[in-house]
Amino acid sequence: MATTTRSILVKDLIAYTESEEYRNSAVVPISPHRARSHAHNPRARPHDLALFLVYENGDLVGYVGAIPERYFTATQEALTIAWLSCLWVSPSMRGRGIAQKLLATISEHYHKQVFVTGFTPESKVLYDRLGFFEEQKTPPGLRGYLRPNFADILPPKGGFWPKIKPLLLFLDTVLGFFNGLRLLFYAPKMPEIQVVDHLDAEIEAFIQQHNSDEYTRRSTAELNWILQFPWLIPPNTKWDAHRYYFSSVAKRFQYFVFTTRNTTGQLTGLVFLSLRERHLKLIYAQLEEEALTKAARAIAAYALQQGAAMVTVFDERLATAIHKDRRAPFFYTRAVQNRYLISTAFDLQSNFRFQDGDGDAAFT
Repeated sequence: MATTTRSILVKDLIAYTESEEYRNSAVVPISPHRARSHAHNPRARPHDLALFLVYENGDLVGYVGAIPERYFTATQEALTIAWLSCLWVSPSMRGRGIAQKLLATISEHYHKQVFVTGFTPESKVLYDRLGFFEEQKTPPGLRGYLRPNFADILPPKGGFWPKIKPLLLFLDTVLGFFNGLRLLFYAPKMPEIQVVDHLDAEIEAFIQQHNSDEYTRRSTAELNWILQFPWLIPPNTKWDAHRYYFSSVAKRFQYFVFTTRNTTGQLTGLVFLSLRERHLKLIYAQLEEEALTKAARAIAAYALQQGAAMVTVFDERLATAIHKDRRAPFFYTRAVQNRYLISTAFDLQSNFRFQDGDGDAAFT
């Protein structure tokens, strides 16, 4: 069997998704809208490696994707790193070292500075076996539950859960009736905030005053990029989603960004959220102490207004503010931690932090 490989650089992404090869392939390594997003990444350089493909007799049997990023050290030095955005090997080709080859190529191109987030337990087993990464965890965050959502939470875990999804839907409906009565006592009153659809120079100055302890220090350029180039589109769009094994469509996906101000009109906070189906997630937050409670209540109010079933926040300070707020409408909260896999050749800076949406988490 003839095995060949192909590297696709950032500058070639859009042309690749418009090619005859892409149109005729039974499996594709990226969606067209994700390719456009990668191509407009403000931190990507034209010759950065975006995709590495493996073919067997002309058929695509494995691929890996990367998002170029900047990592800042305590001395202000900015290093080029990559977030792993996808890794796939055809089931018929597994066990032949293709995953190792894919990861080794990405690691070599980015000088062993590779990070991973949002990984599944199954993929974690693979990463551990390869020995490329070590795990890092964030301080405890919070997941708050507003409405019963068993039919969405449990089936993806596998086992017998998918088989009883109709029963879970019925359970959600019954419990939802009683929970709805409970929520009548929580009027979704929104605090005084300013909703924004584009982050401007004033917000950029605010970010720069508060992001010195972040690993990636995303600016308004990166945050506006996320807003303008989402990876998830409605399922009725003309796109063959079955050819791509990663997230590319969602019945409901939207961003919500707001700022807070003090009595003199000065910015005190910035919050960036995403809502996918019924799950509201924090993407990015810069909050002064006086803005924490207002931001926590705005998040809860927005979740209620939008019919969200659960809210996830990994930011430790904001999670604490939500947990302490006696007006919070959650019927149950629990501590959660975000996990990252960091290249074993890489030393993280002490006392630095990730933002909730770092890597590709902001897009999915």
